[in-house]
Amino acid sequence: MTSATQPARMPGLSLRRTEFTWRQWGDWWWLGALLLVGIVIRLWLFRGFMGSDDVIYATRGLEVLAGLWSPSDYNGALRYGINLPIAAAVGLLGRSEGALAAWGLICSLGEIAVIYVYALRIWGTRVAVSASLVLATIPQHIDSATNITADAPFAALLTLSMVLLHFGVSSGKAVLLVGAGLAVGFAGWIKPEAAIVFSIPFGILALAFTANRRKILWLVFGAAAAASLNLMLFTWAFADPFYYAHVLARQIKAGSANPASWQSYGANFYFRLLFLDGRTLWLAPMLAVLGAWFAVHAQGRAQRRTGLFTVLWAIFLLVFFSFFVYSLSPLRLIPKQTNYAIIFAAPIAVLAGVALERM
Repeated sequence: MTSATQPARMPGLSLRRTEFTWRQWGDWWWLGALLLVGIVIRLWLFRGFMGSDDVIYATRGLEVLAGLWSPSDYNGALRYGINLPIAAAVGLLGRSEGALAAWGLICSLGEIAVIYVYALRIWGTRVAVSASLVLATIPQHIDSATNITADAPFAALLTLSMVLLHFGVSSGKAVLLVGAGLAVGFAGWIKPEAAIVFSIPFGILALAFTANRRKILWLVFGAAAAASLNLMLFTWAFADPFYYAHVLARQIKAGSANPASWQSYGANFYFRLLFLDGRTLWLAPMLAVLGAWFAVHAQGRAQRRTGLFTVLWAIFLLVFFSFFVYSLSPLRLIPKQTNYAIIFAAPIAVLAGVALERM
């Protein structure tokens, strides 16, 4: 790497110069090419309706567009982080399957771009290209981008929150920390119960990597602001800010006696999915294990710090979404599904990109 492209050093953070050299323009051309590849693959393998929650999201989105805010006894119908964008997309693009799936596609591509910037700032272009290409070609990531479900938007917001958290604690910038909190809060608009579980590893990483603990208040402020807007929406629509919580509580009570056949509660579900079943994340988890070693043993302090952050990001997600106790009576761990594994894709892709760069 030449002096013209050598990242400038900051405490705990490696940032490129603000001047746009020809090489830096090349970096963004790479991003454009990767997004184009991602779009082509996703449109080629467009999945569309499956006949599950996607029908509910589409119906609710169309109802919102028509000004109907109907009550429901199913929490999936109350996920306005997916219903509102669907309504907006249909309003802009017209009624079509493509418009209904547009939000998931946008979020999938956005997550690829976020990971590219994350890797570019720390490890450089080769890792950024490798990580983004891995993420863009992960089977589950492609599938979630072209069906009308909540998985791609939810995963993208979790990834955005972690990336903003990293750069926020490294630079001390309040706006990045507020953005990280907002991303977590808006993830709660899609899956509040999963967002609460995610907030545990998110909070642990924030405490571990933040030198000035008072800055964590910016995270709390951002998350609380987004959550408050959701509560206000439920108050306006159903005269009950905790309407979703009441619906979910009734579902959990009903499901305790008759657990859903399509869900697993086993602690080893995601471990088997990642390392024994290549249909979901392909070879990326295997590469990520190797990349984790390279990441935490990098030469530069900023790279080691980010490497450790990324490794813990992946491990904490896997641990908490595998072993979190969802019910005490009967004792049951958090429910798991194959499509939920999309939340692991981003940190795994970054670590896989590190491994590919070293090969």
